[in-house]
Amino acid sequence: MKTNTLLLVSGIASAFYAFFLLAAPTFFLELHGLTTDAIGLLFIRTTGALSIGYALLGLLGCKTKSEDGLKLAIHTNLGGWVAMFFVMLFAKFTLQFNSFIFIDLGFCALFSILFLTKAIAKK
Repeated sequence: MKTNTLLLVSGIASAFYAFFLLAAPTFFLELHGLTTDAIGLLFIRTTGALSIGYALLGLLGCKTKSEDGLKLAIHTNLGGWVAMFFVMLFAKFTLQFNSFIFIDLGFCALFSILFLTKAIAKK
């Protein structure tokens, strides 16, 4: 997969998460089998705001022409997806999430592997 295409798809996936985390945080949590209070909803919305940053990084990074800019976008996305994978994996084993979190883990693992292959690939 081309680097620009990967950044675009990652940006769209991040925008998808941002939309649900900001627009319907209660639905997102109930979908995963969780209920929360006002503080938890604020935290979920904060995570949604962070997802907007990654969405912009992916959507605007795919238009970058410089090699250094693409490397930076690749490494930043790699760090974000890997961190998200480990946080969700930790959450699966410590909290009462239902099996729907495996879809999130799959997305995170997929993007982590794709960005890792781009990060270690030689041009």
